[in-house]
Amino acid sequence: MTGSEAVSEKPSLYDRLGGVYNIATVVEDLIDRVMVDPRLNANPRVDEAHHKVPPAGFKYLGGSLDPRT
Repeated sequence: MTGSEAVSEKPSLYDRLGGVYNIATVVEDLIDRVMVDPRLNANPRVDEAHHKVPPAGFKYLGGSLDPRT
């Protein structure tokens, strides 16, 4: 067995995290916290970005990062 074969047998991070549904749960919680964090919103660029895209948009983008697609 070569080194590359040993690496390919290890489950991907995506699979180790439990796939799309588990990742989406974490992303949803993270976005809810990030959108209201006053430390982040003190940065005008971050605050502006938060008003350009609704939280659901960020959640969709973060939850759709399936590396197998």
